[in-house]
Amino acid sequence: MSQTQKLFARFETNHTFHTGISTGIGLSLVKELLVLLHGEISVESSVGKGSIFSVRLPRNYSAFTSDSEVEFILKDNPQDTSVTGNQVQQRDNESVSPQQTAEKEITVLIIEDNDELRRFLGNILRREYVVLEACDGRQGWWLTEREIPDVVISDIMMPEMDGIEYLRTVKENHNTSHIPVILLSAKASVEDRIQGLEYGADDYISKPFSSVYLKARIQSILKQRRMLYEFYTNQLPASQTPPHRIDPDQLAPSVPQVTSFDDEFIRKVIASVEEQMQNPEFRIDDLADAMGMSRTVFYRKLKAIVGLTPTDFVKSMRLKRALQLLDTDQYTISEVAYMCGFTTPQYFSKVFKDSMNCSPKEYKLKRDS
Repeated sequence: MSQTQKLFARFETNHTFHTGISTGIGLSLVKELLVLLHGEISVESSVGKGSIFSVRLPRNYSAFTSDSEVEFILKDNPQDTSVTGNQVQQRDNESVSPQQTAEKEITVLIIEDNDELRRFLGNILRREYVVLEACDGRQGWWLTEREIPDVVISDIMMPEMDGIEYLRTVKENHNTSHIPVILLSAKASVEDRIQGLEYGADDYISKPFSSVYLKARIQSILKQRRMLYEFYTNQLPASQTPPHRIDPDQLAPSVPQVTSFDDEFIRKVIASVEEQMQNPEFRIDDLADAMGMSRTVFYRKLKAIVGLTPTDFVKSMRLKRALQLLDTDQYTISEVAYMCGFTTPQYFSKVFKDSMNCSPKEYKLKRDS
């Protein structure tokens, strides 16, 4: 091995034994870092004149594509489709209908005061989700109230409103308490993690973190939401016969992510639908008013918790009540239609067949056979 090659060997001091001059680690560390970056270092040295060290780093994306250890490459994206708080504010006067909201993909709000990290998070999540961005907790809270995102990723140390204060605000508000929040922080002690979880965080991830792990946690949270949807829809009674009321106690939550506000919200929705079960004029606006929410906020909150739009949720309740009535053999199909709030028996039959793959008459015949 030549003398110049030895320069990059660990603990090589060129036979210098003077304390404090060299440990033989510096150039070795530089070379190891450059290898990780697919670069190289070389040296040209002349006795009595000095040495010239040259560092080369790849500039093209292809140099990293075959590296299994590389998770991402930060780069400027001229076609950035993330939405910032200012961009949302510019469209403040535009109306957003529930139909438009239903067509949107899952929305992730990123609250981070570090511009580079915020752009990085947006880049790795944008392919799968609609991304909203806020530079501090106050702007993040404004976006949360307006957009009702499906998941929030928030830093803790931020100006204006920090992550803990933001989290507390989200979880104490009836309109937003259902939104999962993932906290990011450089503080990795057990005490810091416990504090974040005590305030209602759905996860606490220490910096630096793996982008693969972050995406896996988001997917896990969304999966739990789907389980929650199945839980609530399965709990809607189908065998209880009138005139008994649905017992709200049957809806005791079993999923950890459900807050008391969300449980109370679902109980109240079901009770309101039951009270208006026979009213064909009962509108979604009336249901939203009963919850004390705007139509848009009510739509997004119910959709996030149970996976159904308000219209589909009410329709599901009416169909379950129809099954209860049909099973009693005390009413005609027309009577069941009107008792469940359908405008006409024909419309009831259509909705029933779309859901059950058979008409009400065929259902009764199959049940009795």
